[in-house]
Amino acid sequence: MSEPEVFALIASLVVGFIGWGWLATRGAMVDRRLWSTPDGRMRPGGGFGCLATIFAWFSIGAVLFYVLLNFAASDVKPDAKYVVLYLLMGYAFAAVNTIALRLYGWKVPDMFERRNRAAHTLFYTATLASVCAYAGANIGDGPGFYVVIYCAALAHLGLYTLVVVHAALNRTVYRILVDRDRGIAFRAGCMFVAIGAILGRAVAGNWTGFDAATGDFFRLGWPAVLFVIADTVVARVALSREIDGNLWVDRFTGVVYLLAAVGYIFMLGAPV
Repeated sequence: MSEPEVFALIASLVVGFIGWGWLATRGAMVDRRLWSTPDGRMRPGGGFGCLATIFAWFSIGAVLFYVLLNFAASDVKPDAKYVVLYLLMGYAFAAVNTIALRLYGWKVPDMFERRNRAAHTLFYTATLASVCAYAGANIGDGPGFYVVIYCAALAHLGLYTLVVVHAALNRTVYRILVDRDRGIAFRAGCMFVAIGAILGRAVAGNWTGFDAATGDFFRLGWPAVLFVIADTVVARVALSREIDGNLWVDRFTGVVYLLAAVGYIFMLGAPV
């Protein structure tokens, strides 16, 4: 490995360790009274924050291993050290994603101390959205790790921009973090995953230059905007003052978002 690649490896290790290590430590340090009753029974919601963290951590590894071993550059797939490098970079991007999620309104106490299951759903789906955006950047041949960073950063920037726009147009954050509406958390989370998958697909393919990659991002990724528009309309039409008032409608809508994103990606065909 070259010196820049070693630096990228070390930087990814540090960022990933700080982000995920701090989150795991915070969960492990939660007062036991939040986990169980004096007679040993699990409290409602106790431990779900740690489970969401563990599932997110393993989901990152599973998705990225599959992508790296099957769709990455021809010189990456057979080389274990490069697979490890890009895997750690994926964990680093996901760790940064948790910081961006806090800008959206989510906070670590929502995961652990407050035992908010809607916040667990938001965290897990936001992590999957980041993984999808990063995974697409690893598909295809390229001259080095810096093109993966550029494409992944481009996809994440688009994802964060649309999330901020969505937050400005809707009261979704309030309904998730204050009202603890699980249906809205699932619907919004599926929308994030759909956007991440589309933007990941928009940056996938063989590298032909910065201008071409940026052009493909806008040319193929623009339908992600439609999901924000659609969810804004759904939020207005299905507005309910009751917590989980439209639980099944929200869940159905979330699944529709995912199916629509998958359909669009299949329509585009394999990246070239």
